[in-house]
Amino acid sequence: MTTNSLNKKIVLLFIFAVFVSCFVFANETASEANKNLARLVDFGSKQCRACKTMESVLATCEEKYSDKFITEFVDVWLPENQDSAKQHQIRSIPTQIFFNESGEELYRHVGFISEEDILAKWAELGYAFSLNSDKKAE
Repeated sequence: MTTNSLNKKIVLLFIFAVFVSCFVFANETASEANKNLARLVDFGSKQCRACKTMESVLATCEEKYSDKFITEFVDVWLPENQDSAKQHQIRSIPTQIFFNESGEELYRHVGFISEEDILAKWAELGYAFSLNSDKKAE
């Protein structure tokens, strides 16, 4: 192997390492920022008809308000999520749980809930999630 070829490989390896480091840092930074957001967790199942009606609402919330609150879906029928469902005492699906930034449960709703009702509930809980405001209401 020539020195020139070895140098090229070292440079490529260095560039790759820098790229990976930047990617990891960006993910860690995003994760840290998300820890300071309230969360809406929808416990349901991909096979449940009533739960499927929530898919578009959750997608809209995630798209419009991802900088305001975290939107999550937990499929309770998957074996890896059954402990979480038990921990949160999920009895019927879909169930949506509203959590504050500290992870404390603020409210739970069973059944379908619209985007408008989600925002109204956040407002009732003291959060102003209009498109122009990301602050908790005083």
